[in-house]
Amino acid sequence: MEQVFFGEFEHSLDKQRRVAIPKEWRPQDSKDACFYILPGRGHSIQVMPHRLFMEEVFEKVKKLSYASKKRNLLSQLGRYGQQVSCDKQGRIALSTFLLEHAQLTNCTQVAINGCITTFEIRRPAEVTASEESIDAFLDQLEALEDEVNT
Repeated sequence: MEQVFFGEFEHSLDKQRRVAIPKEWRPQDSKDACFYILPGRGHSIQVMPHRLFMEEVFEKVKKLSYASKKRNLLSQLGRYGQQVSCDKQGRIALSTFLLEHAQLTNCTQVAINGCITTFEIRRPAEVTASEESIDAFLDQLEALEDEVNT
């Protein structure tokens, strides 16, 4: 069954750089018990479930030649990315690099937002600043439907 991430949550970021993942978003299957984390646009942290990362990222980059000009992409994925698993309390630890990227180094609260196939972690103030009106959201959804149907 495909995992879908809906909702918005605010959670604490503890001194060990850990944040709790919403219970309904935690993998139930032990083979999917990890997440892959990458820096996202707009000072966010993008979190991908195991299956999606394997299908959308790993399967594509493993076909790249290590001698190609895209070798730098492999290096950046390895350097910037992080593989994590939830601890017994459902928390994941974020790297210092990713916290700095998302401007979370001095934060005690983070916003966790569902993005359907992934979710993102960012400063709560960033979420409020980036919110759009419902009409703009519906316009984008309609454009997506038009794009799919053409």
